[in-house]
Amino acid sequence: MAAWGGRILTSLERAKRYPHGTRASGKVRLSLRVAHTGALAGVSVVGSSGVQRLDAAAVAAARRARLPRAPQDMPPGAYSFTLSMRFAP
Repeated sequence: MAAWGGRILTSLERAKRYPHGTRASGKVRLSLRVAHTGALAGVSVVGSSGVQRLDAAAVAAARRARLPRAPQDMPPGAYSFTLSMRFAP
């Protein structure tokens, strides 16, 4: 499960785009529900950076990312992850 979470975070980092119009930096904590197929079942901010544009960019990255499938030994279903993304100009 931890290895899958690491691969999900890598996918989020690849999809991350720093928002235009701000020079802010911060960390956003996201709660993700990911189906065993790699489909995003839900995303929400559980720890705001304090900057709405950064929070929105983190959610957009999660929606844009191509998430990996679960390891074959995991049963079908959706799994929860809490991951952090850092933003800096």
